[in-house]
Amino acid sequence: MAVVRCETLSREPYAGGVEFGEAGAYERLDARLHFAVDPSNPANQKIVDLALAPRDERGRVQFSADFCLLRPADPSRGNRRLFLEVPNRGRKLLSGQLNRAAGGLIPTRDIPPGDGFLYRHGYAVGWIGWQWDVVRSEALMGLDAPLAMDGGRHIAGQTVLRFQPSVAHHTHLLADRVHHPYPAADVDEAGAALTVRDFDDDAPRVIPRDRWRFAREEGGEVVPDGEHFWLADGFEPGKIYELVYTTAHAPVVGCGLLAIRDVASFLKHDVTADNPLAGALDLAYGFGVSQDGRLLRHFLWLGLNLDEEGRQVFDGLMPHVGGARRGEFNHRFGQPSVQYTPGFGHLAPFDDASLLERQRALGGCPKIIQTNSSAEYWRGDCALMHVSQDGTADLPADLETRIYHLAGTQHGPGTLPLGCESVADGAKGR
Repeated sequence: MAVVRCETLSREPYAGGVEFGEAGAYERLDARLHFAVDPSNPANQKIVDLALAPRDERGRVQFSADFCLLRPADPSRGNRRLFLEVPNRGRKLLSGQLNRAAGGLIPTRDIPPGDGFLYRHGYAVGWIGWQWDVVRSEALMGLDAPLAMDGGRHIAGQTVLRFQPSVAHHTHLLADRVHHPYPAADVDEAGAALTVRDFDDDAPRVIPRDRWRFAREEGGEVVPDGEHFWLADGFEPGKIYELVYTTAHAPVVGCGLLAIRDVASFLKHDVTADNPLAGALDLAYGFGVSQDGRLLRHFLWLGLNLDEEGRQVFDGLMPHVGGARRGEFNHRFGQPSVQYTPGFGHLAPFDDASLLERQRALGGCPKIIQTNSSAEYWRGDCALMHVSQDGTADLPADLETRIYHLAGTQHGPGTLPLGCESVADGAKGR
């Protein structure tokens, strides 16, 4: 079993002990799960750089992740089914998506019950941290990923940061959004290159190296800093900046995919007292919104729905508003939050085989419901799930899959009152 320990951090009545119909009251468990996986196991060999991570005395790679579970206080009143949500950039969104709970711009520790739909039906509901670069808090869940090493030395290589500011500023974090950065290996790196352009299809213009540096502003001074970069003339709102530089920090990004697989396997199959659902679970369903809908598609593409012992993990998956894309979820120097196209996770070379080809060959293909809004069609990728390459014909539906278009809808709900702030990164427009 890849989960070797469930470290309980807190246990408390959920929602003040309110009862949800026949399922009764619920309990909330917050924990840290500790994993140990075998890089030589065929179930793990698609994970990039896993074989380069440090190993324990048994040859396993260890990592840990945040875990949260809501379950009926009396397990006999549950429906023996788990709904596991993959957090979106660390955030729990399931209540707003399926329980109609009101959401806010700022994530909190609280999990509002909304109309209690899932709980009234007796589901256990869980979340597992999977993203290495999330700045973790009581509201945001993440993963402690191992670092890939080469003969005891940190692996160095080029990474790229692309961003489009909405406000003028001089200093920028070396990360997508407000995440942990890939630090510069050398703040004086002569070969690092910063470019700017006005539109996506413009030719990039090189910004001279003496006009920017790896640094930040502090007390009115510009000081060297490997986690930020500073532009003398300032970053202009609306411009597209791209920085290519060398980092010597290579987390095994794909361990997040293994955490998702192995927590579901643990909850379904482990019979020890460590398992909070031991003997109370028959079926597991996975759910992901936007970024995490793409993540679940990537999970299937890699054929990860069988655990190290060859057992099927998820019985059903529901990628929501993920379109037909995947992402930077299993790459060296991957940034899981990036969403621009084309991006590192979408560049050639790649094949055009079915998303489910590997999973079907291995076995354990789950039932899949894919739901998308009109936004995923307008951005250009969603139709590729079900039309021919030349766009002239519909493709036969997969036996395992149902695809639904929520016509006329947008990618996510609007929030009132309207404002000028970007929910994604907190930046304010003029």
